Amino acid sequence: MKRFDHEILRHVPVTPESLREVRAGMDQVTMPWGTAYGEDVPGVPYGGKTGTAETDGGNGPNTTWFVAYAPAAHPVIALAVFMERTGGYGATTAAPVARRIIAGYFHKKLPE
Repeated sequence: MKRFDHEILRHVPVTPESLREVRAGMDQVTMPWGTAYGEDVPGVPYGGKTGTAETDGGNGPNTTWFVAYAPAAHPVIALAVFMERTGGYGATTAAPVARRIIAGYFHKKLPE
């Protein structure tokens, strides 16, 4: 595992209440109403956000991503999976990769 030092580039003026609401929404990403439903890691609740961008005016393969942090309550890992022009959607292409990374990091076995 490689650890990186962090550098604060700038502070974004956001209220603690707003940040709490954003995190509450991200923490529901794997719930039945979330965009990455089915991508949960047993025993490790995590927060995340899916993303999809069309390419070539909607005629090319989508670029997808998924950002996540885990565990949701007290994160110790944050990651971004970016998959350029691989097709699909963030929830179905990038989120499964992030799920496997999170499961591996926390030594959790995923259901078959």
